[in-house]
Amino acid sequence: MIKRFLANLKVPVIPFKQFHQLMHDQGASDKKILVKQVVETLPELNFITLIFLLQFLKEDVITNVNFNKMTAQNIAICFAPCLMRAEKASAADLIYASKCAIVSRIFIDNFDFIFGDNKERYEIFRKSQDKKEKETEKKIHENV
Repeated sequence: MIKRFLANLKVPVIPFKQFHQLMHDQGASDKKILVKQVVETLPELNFITLIFLLQFLKEDVITNVNFNKMTAQNIAICFAPCLMRAEKASAADLIYASKCAIVSRIFIDNFDFIFGDNKERYEIFRKSQDKKEKETEKKIHENV
C-alpha cells in the first residue's frame, strides 16, 4: 500500500531535479557524500517523507529480516522505483533502475551519515505536527 501511494505521486519523493543529479553524478568519487548533498536540497515535505519512510523501513522492517526476508538490498530494490523516477519514460530507465537501487541502498546503509545533521529538521516538523493535532483535537472537543 505504501509503495502504491508513493508510485502514484505526481512528483516523486525524490523530485525530478534531484533525480537527475543522482543519476548523472559525473563519476563522483564518494557517492554517499553526493547523496547527502542532494538530500539536503530536498523540499521540506519530501525530506520529511523520506526520513520518516527510511526510519520505518530500517527500524521495523529490516530488523525483522529473519521473519520477512526483507534485507536492506531487497528494500532498496523494492522501493527505489517508488522514491525516484525520470520525468518522462525513456530507454534510459533501464540504466536508471539499477542506479536508483544503488542510491536507495546508500540511503539505508548510510542513514545516520546522510540524515544525522538534518534530524533537527525532522524533529521540528514532527513537533509542529503534534501541536497542530492537539489544537485540532481541542477544537473538536470544544464543539462537541
